[in-house]
Amino acid sequence: MNVLKANKGVDMGVFQKIKDFLTGAGFGGVANAPLVVKCNQQPVASNSVIDLVRDNDIEEVERVLSRCSKWEAAGIFMNALECGDRLEVLSLAASAVEECFLLHFSTMDPNSPDFEKGVDISMALVGMGVLDRHTNIGYVLARIYDLAFQECFNERIEPLIVAIIQRRSDLRYTMLLDQLTHSPARHVHSVLRIMRENGCDFSGGIPVACETFLFNNCPGLISDLVEWGVYVDRPSPEYNGKGLCRVVASINSEVDEGERRIAEREATNINTALADAGQTQDDAPKQKRRM
Repeated sequence: MNVLKANKGVDMGVFQKIKDFLTGAGFGGVANAPLVVKCNQQPVASNSVIDLVRDNDIEEVERVLSRCSKWEAAGIFMNALECGDRLEVLSLAASAVEECFLLHFSTMDPNSPDFEKGVDISMALVGMGVLDRHTNIGYVLARIYDLAFQECFNERIEPLIVAIIQRRSDLRYTMLLDQLTHSPARHVHSVLRIMRENGCDFSGGIPVACETFLFNNCPGLISDLVEWGVYVDRPSPEYNGKGLCRVVASINSEVDEGERRIAEREATNINTALADAGQTQDDAPKQKRRM
């Protein structure tokens, strides 16, 4: 039995989007998606449930969400999107099922006249706190950038990423580095840079193993991390004999560059402090010599 085949009475357009999402069209492949919805039954979205969404019956929708499967909740979420003006229903479904937020994002078309409205909905859901307790927020941020980059609208969703970052005081750089197993390094780097620009402190954290970057790295990622206060372990000599000489040299070079920037910044700060102290001393009133 095909668990992705919709039953009679289901909105086929809605579940086609969900099917595409689950089978990798919007998520880069199920195998690479730790948060992808997994279901063991056929999707069911009865006409009565669809009517509840269309009627905006919040109390009854909330009751249905409390006992339905993730698959059904995703159907409720997508039907609410198609109905329009169902923000509270969207919030309830997205809070009940973590995957719904990315499911919405994966269906957004930058060439559609409704694209900006879709971004506004995402911003509103973030403001309503649907991601405040998300268990894998690093994955969400990386996937948002991945999906946006694929469709060439990454610059247009930066305010959304900023909004998420500002609501998650528990966000750490390690949560993004963990995404290097399935997101391009340049995308992870971009999100880390946005985090840094919006007040995230990278200093004082745990050291990052060099293995993190052996198979997924990009120019500037390691040197920026080092400059921002992250300690990156240098590769041990054993890696030189494993056909990784160029990678090892690149990592060492990046660490050197980051340390050079730190030394340069510290030297500048010292010179500035000495200059300020000298200026203060010159400006201080001199005691008059007694006759």
